[in-house]
Amino acid sequence: MEEARVIRIADFKLVSIEEKHLEIVLRWRNSNEIRTMMYTDKIISLEEHWNWFESFRNSNKTIIKILLYLGEPIGLVNFNKINAFDNKCYWGFYIGAMDAPKGAGTILGYLALNYIFETQSIRKVCSEIIGYNTQSIEFHQKMGFAEEGRLVEHINKGNEFIDVVLMAQFEHQWRHSKNNLKKKLEGAVK
Repeated sequence: MEEARVIRIADFKLVSIEEKHLEIVLRWRNSNEIRTMMYTDKIISLEEHWNWFESFRNSNKTIIKILLYLGEPIGLVNFNKINAFDNKCYWGFYIGAMDAPKGAGTILGYLALNYIFETQSIRKVCSEIIGYNTQSIEFHQKMGFAEEGRLVEHINKGNEFIDVVLMAQFEHQWRHSKNNLKKKLEGAVK
């Protein structure tokens, strides 16, 4: 029987995506677990993946970070549609490593929101979630996001039109809730 260990936030780190991460990120993006929760679920070619990387490499509208656990990449967060005038952005994220420790997704969310609110002067992070992705909706609620609306029958997935749930988190709300989340994370076991 494996001994339970306390999760240490210090074992996780967000770093900027680099070329050396592209192979593993493509594998994650093409995995069934991730693809089925994205707007488009077709297999991404190496060329399309490279073009995706190049499109944000020198952009001030997108920031992509890799989540490392004990130095190994296990997930990704993508801040896009960064709007400096309105001080808002959208985000998407996933844990790609199937053997990632329990709680890694919450730590990714915690580190990512801290990063975007504290270093980028963003006041609002928006999210669009495919309606059947109840796990992501619950995750967003746990992170303090509130539902702002629903786009009914908004996207075509497998010849069925699916709703998209709109959620958001504000910097002032995050400031008040992040310490409670951090305490919960530091007391969690994996």
